[in-house]
Amino acid sequence: MSFGEQLVLNALRETSPAEWVLMHSLWLKDHESKQHAEIDFLVITDRAALILEVKGGVVFRESDGRWHFAKKNMSEEFVKREGPFDQARSAFYAVRNYFDEAKQLYLFHNRIWGYGVILPQCILQMNGRDPAIKPEMYLDARSFPEGLMSFVDKLTDYWEIDNIRMKEKLRIPAEQLKRKMTSDDRCRIEGLLRPALRPVQGVTVTAREAEIELIELTKEQLKAIEFHDPAQPLILQGAAGTGKTLIAMQQIHRQSLIHNRLLFVCFNRRLADHVRRELGPEKLKQRIDVLNYHQLLRTLNEKAGLSVEPIADWTRFNMEVEDHVMNALQVLQSRGTPFEPYDYLVLDEAQDLMTAPFLGSLELLLRGGWKDGSWTICIDPRQIIFHTQFDAKQFDRLRKYASLCPLNLNCRNTREVAAYAHGLSRIDGVPTRKALGPATELVWYPDKKEYAKRLRKAVNQLIEDMSSLGASSRDIAILAVTRESLPDEVMTPGFFARPAVEIGTVTARDVVQVGTLQSFKGLEAMAIVLVGLEDIENLSSRQLAYVGGSRAKSFLRIMLPDYVQASVQQRLPEILALLDCGNERVDPL
Repeated sequence: MSFGEQLVLNALRETSPAEWVLMHSLWLKDHESKQHAEIDFLVITDRAALILEVKGGVVFRESDGRWHFAKKNMSEEFVKREGPFDQARSAFYAVRNYFDEAKQLYLFHNRIWGYGVILPQCILQMNGRDPAIKPEMYLDARSFPEGLMSFVDKLTDYWEIDNIRMKEKLRIPAEQLKRKMTSDDRCRIEGLLRPALRPVQGVTVTAREAEIELIELTKEQLKAIEFHDPAQPLILQGAAGTGKTLIAMQQIHRQSLIHNRLLFVCFNRRLADHVRRELGPEKLKQRIDVLNYHQLLRTLNEKAGLSVEPIADWTRFNMEVEDHVMNALQVLQSRGTPFEPYDYLVLDEAQDLMTAPFLGSLELLLRGGWKDGSWTICIDPRQIIFHTQFDAKQFDRLRKYASLCPLNLNCRNTREVAAYAHGLSRIDGVPTRKALGPATELVWYPDKKEYAKRLRKAVNQLIEDMSSLGASSRDIAILAVTRESLPDEVMTPGFFARPAVEIGTVTARDVVQVGTLQSFKGLEAMAIVLVGLEDIENLSSRQLAYVGGSRAKSFLRIMLPDYVQASVQQRLPEILALLDCGNERVDPL
């Protein structure tokens, strides 16, 4: 703060009423002609908001238009084209533009705003009239400091008349101009120009710290394939959250440097969409196909000019898929356009595709087949929710051809998420090391009506937490065990603080994703709300709890009916043990 500004600040504090707002050194980042502007003082009185430019020392302007600024003893002097009145005026318009961008222009146009100059150590001599400076617009050493309040009154009167004149010129009723600044007006203006900045505390910070820690763990997990022989088939086996899909995508990148034609295939269509987005169009141009099992058959039939309806029933699909693939290959051969086999195959979510017919179909498409071909499969037998789709004999056969790489580090879930996902399901997990995050919450409900209300409250609280974190509500997914377990109101506009859309819906809006747990397999989100668990005793329900809960990176909310509280109480010692940072659990693969 300059000496001149300190003189003005002291005078304002001594003479102005307590209810006035005094703002000093107010910076405006966006300015018409500069990178930023500084307002020396903004004084918000009971009548007006006044921008005051203060210049200490000696100030004068030559006839060439240049302004001179010097110390009181004239020992140092600076010359500028822009004078104090120019600076005050440009700050005035910068404030107006800022209010316009903030959609609060009424606080500017319908209140008295003005600007002036104070020269506390200099007497400015004016010879005659000046087209740019009115006598009411400045206060110099002749009347400072005793005339400060009188100057503020005269400056306000001047700008009140000018505001009315401008409204009449624009044919705006003069009555729209409020001649009083209420305490609410002063608070609003102060809040807009200098809003309070406070550190975010609580779950938001915890979630961000956990995210950074998990990113580091992910980098460490990627080392799993650094020393693997690229020519040797590979089986990546690990629990949920160990980075299997991430490493699978890394394999596509590595193998694309060696092979000409690659296939990434998985169970979930939305996971295939996600992998395509992550790889990007430039990578996909390198003869890389990313498809789910239905898309693979459809694409092959399209190349052969065959029309086959999608087979939704898994039993029927397994009965027919190998015949369809063989037929398509024969048609292509007979037309003189034989199918070019894939040089490398990556099979993700293999526990959902481990059937003899589907594996036989892939063998027809892979150069060298399973025994002599090049491939990577990613598998977690504990994530089986379609039990008829996992044939243990087929898995044992593939293990004879490949090296097994166990993944023993959870790089997705915080310790809190992992503790509840594994503790409730009683399915063994892997250690998460130091990745501590927000507390996982069990949301209890007594009946259907209360279920919908508590789901709404839990999701809206997550939306608020995500907003504080700077994340989109799109990173919140409500996963239901069955479609019927979702309340009817979920998709109704206004039910949540953000619109709800089906998982995978492409939209630029800030939304909450909603869908079945099965539709989200292989994917992850920062926040998961798991609904529809009505029994945590049988194996199927426990596997659903494991698969659904382990999709969450930082925030996990599990909706449970009151009647399963006894079962959960029995699992609390296991959950608390997993929450103990010193009790890391190693996965017995």
